[in-house]
Amino acid sequence: MSIGVAVAKGGKIALATDSQNSFGSLRMGSDNGSPNRIEKIGSSFLTWTGNGIYEDLLREPLGRGKGHSLNDASSVFQYFMGLWKRLRSDYSFVDDKGDDSESSFAQLDASFLVVSKSGIYGVTTTMCVTKFTKYWAIGSGQAYALGALHALYDGRIDAEALARRAVETAIKFNIYCGGEIELRTIRSTSSA
Repeated sequence: MSIGVAVAKGGKIALATDSQNSFGSLRMGSDNGSPNRIEKIGSSFLTWTGNGIYEDLLREPLGRGKGHSLNDASSVFQYFMGLWKRLRSDYSFVDDKGDDSESSFAQLDASFLVVSKSGIYGVTTTMCVTKFTKYWAIGSGQAYALGALHALYDGRIDAEALARRAVETAIKFNIYCGGEIELRTIRSTSSA
C-alpha cells in the first residue's frame, strides 16, 4: 500500500504521495528506486494505492486517457469504466473474478485519487466515485492522514503544506508508507 492525499484550499488543489515501494512485508529503499505515483491524465492528475501494476498500466496507451477530461464525477467514472473494460480485453493476466468473487461488482485491486480544476474525486476498488470538497486520502496511511487533515485544515496552512503534512503523518505512523514526498498542484475552479 502507500498514501495518497488531496487537499483543496485557497483556490488550489494539491495532490501528494509517498514514494515507498513495498512488496508485502518487504520494502525497497528509496535509494534503490522509487515509483512515480502521480500520473497526468489530460489536465488532471491521479494517484493510486494498492496493486503496483497500475504504475505500468497508466503509462501505456491503455491508461493515458488521451482526450479524456476528468472534470466531474461522471467523466471520472467513465474513464475508469473504460480502463476496466480495456484491462479485461487487452491483458490476459487480468482475473475475471468469476463466480468466486465476494462482490457483484468489478474490482480494480487499487484505490484512486483524481484531482482536476473542478475538485477532488476518490475512486474505490469497485469504481464508486465520490467528490470531496476539502480533502481526502487513500491507502494504508489513510486514517493518519485524514486525522492530520481534520486537525489542521481550518488553520492558516495552504493546500500544499497541508497535503505534505498529511503524507508526513502517514509516513511517521504507518509502516507501509515512506520515502520521499511527491506533490503536484493545480488551480481550482471550485470554492474550497
